[in-house]
Amino acid sequence: MLAFLQFFARHGRTVLIAGLLVGIAVPPLAVAMKPWLPELIGFLLFVTALRIDPLAALSGRAGLGRTVGVVILYQLVMPLVLLAFFWAIGWQSTWALGLVLMVAAPSIASSANIAILSGHEGTGALRLMVLGTVLVPLTTIPIFFLLPELGEAQAVLAASTRLLIIIFVAGFAALLVRRFVLREVSVRAVEALDGFAALTMAVVVIALMAAMGPALWNEPFEFAGAMALACAVNFGLQIVGWHVAPWLGPQADRAGLAIIMGNRNMGLFLTALPLTVSDPLLLFIGCYQVPMYLTPLVMGWLYRKG
Repeated sequence: MLAFLQFFARHGRTVLIAGLLVGIAVPPLAVAMKPWLPELIGFLLFVTALRIDPLAALSGRAGLGRTVGVVILYQLVMPLVLLAFFWAIGWQSTWALGLVLMVAAPSIASSANIAILSGHEGTGALRLMVLGTVLVPLTTIPIFFLLPELGEAQAVLAASTRLLIIIFVAGFAALLVRRFVLREVSVRAVEALDGFAALTMAVVVIALMAAMGPALWNEPFEFAGAMALACAVNFGLQIVGWHVAPWLGPQADRAGLAIIMGNRNMGLFLTALPLTVSDPLLLFIGCYQVPMYLTPLVMGWLYRKG
């Protein structure tokens, strides 16, 4: 079994691409798996926390204080600046609203796994993901105040609270396993966990592709535009993040900071937004999953520099 999982660890990037292709090519499977997304994400967080000791990720006052500053920059300053820019140029389309929501969102749950698959440590990414989710109710208040068409901010609080519960349950379960079962994690065990995480991420992305297959076949031009925008914004922000990260944290966290600048959990807002706002954004949110999961492959040229 260890050798089997180590094989998937060595080919983790290919495994993610396979998950994307299956999700797009077999829409009925993606639709059937979609209701299980919360459980799948929770299990992925559990595997991630097994790989990275959650106490180690959240320890250190200096690290926590610096991470809070990064959260404020990413989830409050960036969307406010972007919103002001769109207002200045008079762009008020659905895509503009989607971009503002994207940079207002916290990190995706799999950011630490993506950092690991990119050849870097995932501790900083895990810490930023947890604290970013904790602070979502506070950082989104100004955004929802300035954009009343988004609905009630209380819905964001409810959604982020549910996600927080999943994060802490998964982290606590992993902590118990690390303390009482896997007291010493060998190199082979780490590789096996990496392979297991890659497999889990591939399953998760199948469920996230529920809206992609129909759009690809029924609205190919709109699909192509949404995909081009999603890839340009995601990869562009990662490049920017890589160059500003040395001012935001230690070198060990550089890749995680860059990855999270471009990879955000937009789906968190779906339960908060009115249908008149969320429905037009579903295609963009679905397309945004593609560059997220292609990051270890497409952005390898960047992260090999660190």
